[in-house]
Amino acid sequence: MKWNIDDLPIFLAIIEHQGITAAADKLNMPKSTVSRTLSRLEADMNIRLFERTTRQLQLTQEGASFAPYAQAIMDQAAKAEQALSGEPVAPSGALKVSLPMTFGREIMGHKWHDFTTAYPDITLEVHLTPYDVNLRREGFDIAVIEGGVTDHSLDITDLVSTPLIWVSSPYYKRQFHFDDTVSSLKPHIRYIEPQYQTSKLSVKTPSGRQQLDTTKLIGINDASALRELTLQGDGVALLPELYCLPYLKRGDLVELCPEITVETQMHVTAVTPQKDRRSAKAELFLQFVTDCLADYRDIR
Repeated sequence: MKWNIDDLPIFLAIIEHQGITAAADKLNMPKSTVSRTLSRLEADMNIRLFERTTRQLQLTQEGASFAPYAQAIMDQAAKAEQALSGEPVAPSGALKVSLPMTFGREIMGHKWHDFTTAYPDITLEVHLTPYDVNLRREGFDIAVIEGGVTDHSLDITDLVSTPLIWVSSPYYKRQFHFDDTVSSLKPHIRYIEPQYQTSKLSVKTPSGRQQLDTTKLIGINDASALRELTLQGDGVALLPELYCLPYLKRGDLVELCPEITVETQMHVTAVTPQKDRRSAKAELFLQFVTDCLADYRDIR
């Protein structure tokens, strides 16, 4: 190994504070020292860790791949030092997480203070994103994803699977006749999340399996926005049951056509960049997400 472990904190600080100047200010070091350290680390590793422009630094693919290893090295070094001193190991440092928009707002949104109170030395950076992020390139430590994961080099943990259900407002339901036939349901579906926008959405009905063409519906990539339209009486929506539970319990939404079931479910998973190398901070956050899910589902 030609590179120096002492250079890693500066590399990680540049990522955390998104630039050499900000990292130098935080570390109370001259900007020139931080810049020289980065150049030395790149030269020793014989790779470019950042793409430099006049306005910003952007992690290269190699830099994004190396970052979680660098953080793991520093975490292990800190644990070793604390173990030798007899002090308890407390998680610390930056933790950058990505969450789907509705999941982040509703399952997690009122709980952030609990996490920061329990782990005050962890600096949490939360991104609510309407797309599946590239963990390595964008520097995320952990991401929650709705849907399947195709990159099997990631560490994947299943969190919850929830059925998709047909819902409307009580007022809308009273205006029309619904039975367990697709023909009674289909004219009232106006919007859909893009991941369920297909020419062959497979459903099971009392008369057998059928396929719905949802390609002509208006696509809305936010379940909470789609639910709000439904609450206002704008037709029937196909929504994950997870995001409807409190509204169903209060009677603000009602389930329609329970015998017409969509074969697809919404699978929620957590992913971290390196298989079998999840950091202690990511482990803590994963448990926090699991606890938040349990608290939310208890309202059922």
